[in-house]
Amino acid sequence: MEQEKFMALFNFQAMPEREYKIIEKLLRPRTIIAFMFYGAFCYLLLNQMKVPPMLNTIVSTLMGYFFGSTSKKNKEVIKKTDV
Repeated sequence: MEQEKFMALFNFQAMPEREYKIIEKLLRPRTIIAFMFYGAFCYLLLNQMKVPPMLNTIVSTLMGYFFGSTSKKNKEVIKKTDV
């Protein structure tokens, strides 16, 4: 029932498959939480406020995870194309 209301609200049936997958990935809880941390970090930096060490550690870890997983995916693609 809830999913039907959500689908009707955004009219996902009319959306191309590629855009649907992008939006689906952005609406995952871990992505939303990561954006909250990035947003708080950017807000503090842009307003020239002191960033708490814990937030700095969390954002650094999130960025490291993101770039590490992206790097791993790129290496797998390169290995598949070399064969």
